[in-house]
Amino acid sequence: MTRTNLHIFHKRCLSGIVTASLLLGLVAMPGGLLRPGEAAAACLATAPPTTYGQVKQPITASANATYRLWSRVKVPDTTANSYYFQIDGGCAYNVGDAAAIPANTWTWINYQDGNTGSVTDFVISTGSHNLTYTGREAGVVLDKIMLVADLGCVPTGDGSNCASTDQTSPNITLTAPTNGATVTGTTTVAADASDASGVKQVDYYLDNGLSPIKSITGAGPYSFSWDTTQLADGMHGLQAKATDMAGNTALSGLTTITVSNAAATPTPPSSTSSLTDTTPPVVKISRPVDGATVSRKVPITVDSTDNTAVTRLEVYIDQTLLTSTQSNSLSFTWSINTRKFPPGVHTITAKAYDAANNVGLQSIKVTVQK
Repeated sequence: MTRTNLHIFHKRCLSGIVTASLLLGLVAMPGGLLRPGEAAAACLATAPPTTYGQVKQPITASANATYRLWSRVKVPDTTANSYYFQIDGGCAYNVGDAAAIPANTWTWINYQDGNTGSVTDFVISTGSHNLTYTGREAGVVLDKIMLVADLGCVPTGDGSNCASTDQTSPNITLTAPTNGATVTGTTTVAADASDASGVKQVDYYLDNGLSPIKSITGAGPYSFSWDTTQLADGMHGLQAKATDMAGNTALSGLTTITVSNAAATPTPPSSTSSLTDTTPPVVKISRPVDGATVSRKVPITVDSTDNTAVTRLEVYIDQTLLTSTQSNSLSFTWSINTRKFPPGVHTITAKAYDAANNVGLQSIKVTVQK
């Protein structure tokens, strides 16, 4: 049985280079016919038959993105010209199946069910996945597979024009507002981002939120006008994330700002001078205890007191702001993301602020286990 190499390239693709072998088909079969259990839809819900061979391959996606499947095939004639493709054992897509594919010539294709307008795009989440390639017709040879995040790239030749080994994260710095700044009304938020392969997108996050407050694609500039009147007065945290063309990402350092939009209240005249408040709040982390071993979901309880009043309470894991409140106590559950906080020792820090911007804090260490 003749065999050919199958490769996954990974610039603007999934990471890893894997070699396998696959010859699709051993005997002649008319092309374009429905196989047993196959419907005339874009996806076969049942497991495809393995009469003409099957290869399974693990891959790792470095970024949650839409990837376009490109396949380099050689077909024996205009009737046998397709194969099945699956991700994580899902339904099987009929790749190719068009009479326009020339016989006995290596050809790149990116469509399904014989419809050149129905491109094979897939949303693939960050992490490990398994790909399956299954023969559908006799004599079809699959040589190379590429899952490309740059949807504008069309592979030619061996596909190296869409392939690279770029695993270097971009550079990202939040330049405005500056750390510790007080902002009012509409202010400018800006970042400097760069990468050897080009920056695809910059996202801005507020107070460790899961969804960005702003996303800017392309070559920049990466700045926008931000209406701070939509926020509660007090301390807030800003971060910027850059994604390059290969799906590598980088996060800027945390910038802490104070939003102050409430009208100032005039201070009535006084015959006596008041002393400036220099006393910081007192902070206590009661759960978990210092030195504890934790996993999965961790209850965290923090209390604080001050000689005047606590205006804001923040909780950090290492240098990452996890949550905040404008009260003097906080109780919540930390669901550990082991990609962001891998097993090992991590620091939980609670910071409390008063009206005079005095800061009190307490830090403990915990060990995250799998």
